[in-house]
Amino acid sequence: MELISSNDFYKLLEEENDVLDENMCCLISKMPLEDNHIKLLCSHAFNYESIYNEVKQQKQYNPMDTSRLLTYQLKCPYCRNIQNELLPLVGEYSVYGVNAPDKYTMKPNVCTYIFKSGKRKGEICNKGCYKKMCKSHLKYLSQLEKKEICKHKLISGKNKGNECGCKIFQDGLCKRHYKK
Repeated sequence: MELISSNDFYKLLEEENDVLDENMCCLISKMPLEDNHIKLLCSHAFNYESIYNEVKQQKQYNPMDTSRLLTYQLKCPYCRNIQNELLPLVGEYSVYGVNAPDKYTMKPNVCTYIFKSGKRKGEICNKGCYKKMCKSHLKYLSQLEKKEICKHKLISGKNKGNECGCKIFQDGLCKRHYKK
């Protein structure tokens, strides 16, 4: 068995930390990776703000650059690998050729929404998306939360004990249950 001096041991530890830090930090800003970091197809990871600014710069005309990027392409700033997907839209601002149009953006996850009715009842959507659900189902769920319904408890019938669920007319009640 080989003995390692304390100085060599600390050098080995520092080298190991450097390897771990490279996987856990942004390769542009050298800051730790945030929750909304982006992993490109070449498996290099960057914080969204850093890669966004870099791709924005790539899309501007540069006479010294030999390869011209198309609308739906971006170049990894670390290895210069060109990929045919744009950054996903995070936040409100969309820049054409950087994180828009939507059909060219990265979609690393799949929608987890389960259909409740229709031909695909009980199936998972599985449409590509950036978050947990695709845009259409996020919009649908936000509209459901905003929708104000009658809170009157039904007294008889097959839905006895449940809330009415009709559209509100006045004072939190529908026309059927609202009495002056």
